[in-house]
Amino acid sequence: MKKVIISKHAYLSILAEVYERVETETGGILLGHREGETWYVLESVEPGPKSIFTPTYFEYDDAYVTYRANKLSRLYKCSIELLGLWHRHPDLMKTFSSTDDGTNKTYSEMLDGAISGIVTLGNGFEITMYYVPRNVRYEKIEWIVDDEQIPKEYLSYYDVEYYKKLIDEEAQKTFSFVRRELESKKDSDKKHEKRKSGNQLRNRKS
Repeated sequence: MKKVIISKHAYLSILAEVYERVETETGGILLGHREGETWYVLESVEPGPKSIFTPTYFEYDDAYVTYRANKLSRLYKCSIELLGLWHRHPDLMKTFSSTDDGTNKTYSEMLDGAISGIVTLGNGFEITMYYVPRNVRYEKIEWIVDDEQIPKEYLSYYDVEYYKKLIDEEAQKTFSFVRRELESKKDSDKKHEKRKSGNQLRNRKS
């Protein structure tokens, strides 16, 4: 049975985004892991500052979303992946528009099947989650917010010392490169000055 398990952190991110844009449509992309017919959603990435928000239409800031997704993935020991998306619809509309169909088809083809959620507020905050196959024949699926059902390794972050070590290693490489470049420039300047002095001496003799 297909199901989506959402972390508390990702769910809070969705709620916060909807609250911030309560007068318009909004949305986000869902990141995490897929195991067969189970999707573990660990992150919901906000749509970005250059997104288009209206009461009946919404468009992502693709460059920002990609940037944020890559940054977030670096925090996890098990790199998270794109799973799908969600967006808010006005009133009680829990079905996709023709524009949504095109977006969902793109994600489904890219991911060989995606999840796509619709948020509505008419009867309070609700999410209707769908599985989107390549043929875009939507299948409504269950979802739950529960960190306990998510494998612990998926929730595991790198610790501080891991990145401090990487930074030190990269810094040493950078410093070594800069030193070599400075030494090379000094040698080049000395040779240039030597040639310049030789030319001046020959000019005096002539």
